[in-house]
Amino acid sequence: MLSQVALELAGRAGMRLAAALGIAVHRGTLLRLALGLPGPVASAAPDVAGVDDFAPRRGHGCATVLVDAATGPAIDVLPGRRLRRGPPRRGPRRGPGR
Repeated sequence: MLSQVALELAGRAGMRLAAALGIAVHRGTLLRLALGLPGPVASAAPDVAGVDDFAPRRGHGCATVLVDAATGPAIDVLPGRRLRRGPPRRGPRRGPGR
């Protein structure tokens, strides 16, 4: 049951739902469960895909989740990358119309 909660909500929202169900669990445990679940069986490419970055722990990096926006389930969770530390980049920024 916890793996289903982790897959659908993860993090703090999953922790609150689990508490309402009478299960004490930490949000980090739910995130580890969600990241450890096997990926879905390959199927046709989705018509609309959503991409979101999230940080499993503040300041420790990011992970990316790909979601089939039409049906809702997660397609894949890509392992994270380290956050860039140091001063912000300086120099000319080129944008539209510049």
